[in-house]
Amino acid sequence: MAIVTIAEYLAYANIPANPPNINQITAALTAAGIEVEKLTQREYEADTTSPYDDGSFSPEDVMEVFNGNESFRYFTRQAPIIEVTELEYWNGTSWVSVDASNMIYTVVEKDGEIYFDARYRFHRGTENWRVTYTFDPTPPDDIKLATLMIAQYYVSIGKFAGIRNQADGEQSWTYKLEIPDEALSICARHRRF
Repeated sequence: MAIVTIAEYLAYANIPANPPNINQITAALTAAGIEVEKLTQREYEADTTSPYDDGSFSPEDVMEVFNGNESFRYFTRQAPIIEVTELEYWNGTSWVSVDASNMIYTVVEKDGEIYFDARYRFHRGTENWRVTYTFDPTPPDDIKLATLMIAQYYVSIGKFAGIRNQADGEQSWTYKLEIPDEALSICARHRRF
């Protein structure tokens, strides 16, 4: 799914409605969205309609299994976090809730950080911890801007230099990776740990 809509791209690029190259724009938006998700190691979606809250976000539920590394903190793959419903560790035979072990932890929603207040450790192991949480996949405005910049590069600046393959008839485009520096800088600020 594209991070930005075609209407947002047309407004950003100052293009009137119903352009003749709508298929190329759609392909560029899809490619740009995929690239932004790779660069930030996060998932986003453009559709923000939801039965949650006032419709301003669309939470996603995740059960994330990770390796313990003897640190007292862990950063989830997705952020911001709306709610952590369960934090568990594998004791060798079953999953044990951290709450049942009196290991108090705090969640920093904006950053997706979970840490133990009393400096307990995520004991070392392979896939021996798991956290179930809800995150907000709504892309921040600067991520939308980075996506728009990359898509515009694919459509305009890279019309010929950026196209690796082009087919006529059903119109198919494949782009090589040359991302504007400002878009790279924005994505770097949102990159997950």
